[in-house]
Amino acid sequence: MQPNLVLTQLSACALALRATASMFGSHPYAPAAHLIAKCAFAISISYIVWTELKWF
Repeated sequence: MQPNLVLTQLSACALALRATASMFGSHPYAPAAHLIAKCAFAISISYIVWTELKWF
């Protein structure tokens, strides 16, 4: 994967996290939704880093 594509994927994940957090702003389940979004963000970053490291 090219570095430019990795940065694009990371910024897309960050935007998705922000959108999820703002969508559930004052909802009672907002903390849980935010935690799930953070976990998904961490998993996606881990996957991107792992696929990058496999090529070395």
